[in-house]
Amino acid sequence: MVFSLLNKTLTDIRQSLPNRKFPISCALSISEECLSAIQLLHGVGYLHRDIKPTNFCAALQSRQIVLIDFGMCRKFLDSSGNLRHPRWHTQFRGTPRFASVGVHEDRESCRRDDLESWFYVVVEMIVGTLPWFTMEDNAAIYMCKKKARTAGLNEFLSGCPKELLHIIMYIDSIAYYDTPDYPVIRSLLRIQYFLINLFFLDFLNSILPNSKNPEIGIDFER
Repeated sequence: MVFSLLNKTLTDIRQSLPNRKFPISCALSISEECLSAIQLLHGVGYLHRDIKPTNFCAALQSRQIVLIDFGMCRKFLDSSGNLRHPRWHTQFRGTPRFASVGVHEDRESCRRDDLESWFYVVVEMIVGTLPWFTMEDNAAIYMCKKKARTAGLNEFLSGCPKELLHIIMYIDSIAYYDTPDYPVIRSLLRIQYFLINLFFLDFLNSILPNSKNPEIGIDFER
C-alpha cells in the first residue's frame, strides 16, 4: 500500500474557513472526490465503516482528496466473490456523529451505510454543522438523526442544493445486496457545481501550501 504525503483533513480545512463552511460548489466538488474514494474501496470488496471528515485528507502533490484510516474496514465479499450474508445483530462501529441510522440500530453494515455517512459529511461541509453536533449520547444522536431524516428533512437540508434531497432518497433506496449506482449520485452532484465557476483544484491551490517535496511511498507489504 502506498501513501502520498498528506496535508490537512476536511475538518482542518473547514474550520479555517469563514463561518466554518465551504462554498457550495467547492463542497460538492470535494464530495465527488470523496465519493470516488469510497467507490474504489467498495470496488475491492471492503466497507470503510468510519466515514467522516477527519478520514479524508488532501494530498499535497496531487491536490486530490484521499481516504485514510482503514482500521474498521470489513470485507463484504466472501472468498468466492459473493456478498456475505448479513448478521442478525452487530455491535456499533464508527463515529456516532456520522454513523448511519442502520448502524445505530445495530444492523449489519453495507455499502449504503458508508454512503449515508458520506452524505452527512457533505451536509456538514455545506451548512457548517449537523443538528446533533453538540450531543454526546449515542441514543440522543440517534433520535435527533431519525427526526432529521423524516419529519425534519426539509429543515435538515435547509441551505443545501435541492439535489441533495434526491441523493439521500436514492441512498435510502439501496438494499443490502444492491450495488450502489455511483454515477447517478455523481451526476446529481455535478448538476449544481457546474453552474458555478469555482472548482475544486482552484480552491485547494488557494488554501494548501506549495510543495516541491516528492510524494512519499510507504510499502506496507514488505
